[in-house]
Amino acid sequence: WARRGMGRGEAGGVWEVLSDPPADAAAAAASLSRFIHLFLQRLLMSPEGTRCCSLMVRESMEPSEAIDAVVRDYVRPHRDMLVSVIAVLRPELPAAELALSAQSVLAQVLHFRVFRAFVERLDAQSTTGVQRVHALAAHIARFSLTSLGCTSSQIEQAIEAGREATAAVPVELNKSAWSVVA
Repeated sequence: WARRGMGRGEAGGVWEVLSDPPADAAAAAASLSRFIHLFLQRLLMSPEGTRCCSLMVRESMEPSEAIDAVVRDYVRPHRDMLVSVIAVLRPELPAAELALSAQSVLAQVLHFRVFRAFVERLDAQSTTGVQRVHALAAHIARFSLTSLGCTSSQIEQAIEAGREATAAVPVELNKSAWSVVA
């Protein structure tokens, strides 16, 4: 598995929602919420999400010779897409702070997949139901957008945009945001 990398071919709608630079803060908030909703849905409701996270956690805990290529070719470009959206919301932040903000958003989403067994036992409910995924995604979006200085109105509109984005993706077609390639 040491020679495996992260595939780009199936990133689909998760990363595509970040590909066009938003025109203003409201559009950036909506893009960020769509990303959070779609990414969490894919990680929690798709079998490929489990494989992806397993690979990422393994590579993080025991880096192989592939890690530099994975970071260079996949992780950094995608993180930079997230940074560019956050920069519209907080243009005054230095690059390092924008990068930390992007990593915080990613960490919140990944937390619910990596620590799923703990979360389900703590909350006494599954993380795989559509309504539960929407609730978790809305929480992450609200928490993140609040810290990024969005207004209540922008946040609620963005959360609705996120819900609409996930409703447009049938669960059975919900391929992984990341795919393992040999």
